[in-house]
Amino acid sequence: MPPFYQHVIGPQPLKEAQCQDIAQELELNSLLACSEGSYDLATALCSHAWVFGSGIEMIVATGAGAVDSSNEYLSSYRAELSGLLATLYITYRICQFYDLKSGKITCYCNNKDAIRNSFKPIQPGQEVAFKMTPCPPPPPMDTESG
Repeated sequence: MPPFYQHVIGPQPLKEAQCQDIAQELELNSLLACSEGSYDLATALCSHAWVFGSGIEMIVATGAGAVDSSNEYLSSYRAELSGLLATLYITYRICQFYDLKSGKITCYCNNKDAIRNSFKPIQPGQEVAFKMTPCPPPPPMDTESG
């Protein structure tokens, strides 16, 4: 796994059994994922956590990671989206490894604005702090925000 993504996912790699469980839940269209981000303005610390669950709401895998950036770009949005990136990248790699062609993941995130603003088109005159290169799409995803 590329070092950048390993850092985003966190220091503890998933075990083989966890990857198999995630793949099975994807194939059953019952994989659940939730991520959370946190940003402390006073200390300029930013982190995220994520959890995968089964359709019967049993925890399959958990993890947490740091959110790196220069202080001017740290925010609760970046923290929330880093957690989402971790869950989507894990799902993407598992789909590659197990050669999954279909499946479903339902992702939960409590920062609707982070999602909405991240997928909003760039307006003329706006500066872009980073640019993402499209990757092959992960399996279809239902998103629900609270």
